[in-house]
Amino acid sequence: MVNKENRSFSNNEKITTELSYIVKYLYENFEMLSRWTPEFTAKELLLILELRDNKSLRIGDIVDKTGFSFSTVSWLVDNLVKKKVLSRRRDSNDRRVVRVKLAAKGQETIQEYERIFEEIADLFYAVLTPEEQQEFLRLSCKVIDRLEEKTAGRLVNPQVKRICK
Repeated sequence: MVNKENRSFSNNEKITTELSYIVKYLYENFEMLSRWTPEFTAKELLLILELRDNKSLRIGDIVDKTGFSFSTVSWLVDNLVKKKVLSRRRDSNDRRVVRVKLAAKGQETIQEYERIFEEIADLFYAVLTPEEQQEFLRLSCKVIDRLEEKTAGRLVNPQVKRICK
């Protein structure tokens, strides 16, 4: 006879394993985005998206919005300026401040990303009802809250934190 405690542990272990496979599968399929836009890394795309709704941002603003270090943002901006996706200029009121904005190629990148994101959203979320989408978001935030708690907030992106509040 299997005792209830062992069966429960066994069941939890099975669920944990199955969830691990599912999360890995979803992650790999979200990686389709980087395969569809091989010109950009995930961090570069995130930075480009942060500039989508802003005329221009200071490097410090980008650090705050993305959670990336100052050196990482500087490096990403340098790369994206070289790729002619971003333009960089000194603030006219304070020459110490560098402002970054999307160049024409950056606007094109946003449009392409949005097209690709719609395809991905269609693959993943179209099968869920609006109520199921809300539940998926709620459960995802519950997991993210735990991750934030266990890592003292080091691993969670500020944008994700705003979504899950």
